Amino acid sequence: MQATEKKCLVDGTYRKIAEELISNQYSVGTKLEPIRLLAKKYKVSYMTAQKAVKALQIQGVLEARPGDGIYVTGNVEPIEGSVSVFLESNGDNPKKYTKKNGNYSIAVVMPFWVSERGEAYIYRMIKGLLSESDPHHWSIELIHNAGDLSSHESNHPDFVDKIESRSPDGIVWLQPILSHRMNLMRLVDRGHQVVVTGRDFPDIPLTCIQMDLDDLAEKTIDCLLKHGSNNIAFITGPVEGMFQDAHSVDIVKAMKVEMHKRGLTFSDELVCQAAFTPYDALIVHSFIENHPEVDGIVCLHETHIIEELEKMDCTGFFNKSINMVNTSGIYYSGRYDLFKHFNMINVAWPLENMGRAVVREFEKSWLEDFESSGIDLSVEILD
Repeated sequence: MQATEKKCLVDGTYRKIAEELISNQYSVGTKLEPIRLLAKKYKVSYMTAQKAVKALQIQGVLEARPGDGIYVTGNVEPIEGSVSVFLESNGDNPKKYTKKNGNYSIAVVMPFWVSERGEAYIYRMIKGLLSESDPHHWSIELIHNAGDLSSHESNHPDFVDKIESRSPDGIVWLQPILSHRMNLMRLVDRGHQVVVTGRDFPDIPLTCIQMDLDDLAEKTIDCLLKHGSNNIAFITGPVEGMFQDAHSVDIVKAMKVEMHKRGLTFSDELVCQAAFTPYDALIVHSFIENHPEVDGIVCLHETHIIEELEKMDCTGFFNKSINMVNTSGIYYSGRYDLFKHFNMINVAWPLENMGRAVVREFEKSWLEDFESSGIDLSVEILD
């Protein structure tokens, strides 16, 4: 769909809601339908309905009440001209949510796997989060969720109630996975300001904090070339179809741009979409078998994938040296001495700075005198 068509849809949706407000279908004090239902009602995308609602929030007609929903708080005077231009000129941000006493609280949703692996990985991020929020005396509450990859409570709708029972002013979801999409949408629908780390959800109006992907691509390709790898493959999550993993899509895009800048050939055939499938081991095995030319691998998702490569290496599958960069941020927990042909290289994420950047998003909304300053989100190659 062209940009002009999208802007027309935003305009049309805004004016339909405004008409209903003017006709007192929604009187002051009443609760608006959730955004996803408005989208269904007007036959538009979630993002289109969300932008129309945001314009009304900027006007002071609607107010998002975290944990409750969106309420009508004033009378509407329809915008003259383009709603999209109005949003752009007003910073595309609703009016700030403020508390008289400034005692804000942030709920931090922990990954379900934190008790099994990656504790240091997550707690370094929380360390940065605490260091940025402490001067404001904002409270931080960690919300744990039980289970494993196939079944954990953060997948269930009532997990949203668990989060809301803490009455947070802001919510941080650390390293969400694809199955968390519906709960993230529920939280946004109920008026919460949500920040996630690592994986973006482009169709949900939330903020994603992630490492500098251009920096990651530059340093990763540098490293592989230094070690003599010229035929580089990528082991990723889904990068096409309806179940795309935005994290994989964004990293592959950055790697592709970097390789083209250097005159290297990027081949879609060397993207192995193995992560997040029940057949990851079989897919990786078949991929490596069908691409004997590969001498460098960028592995985006450490869980299971590297373990499978280790098994293949131990059984004599490989007959040449392969350099592998693990960009997952979680250092491989297996035994490096078991690898016969792999040169394992880890990438250190800017974890503490990512935590600080998370709080910076709330500072933008909660502090009247907020002054923006950049936070370094570059990575380090542990070669």
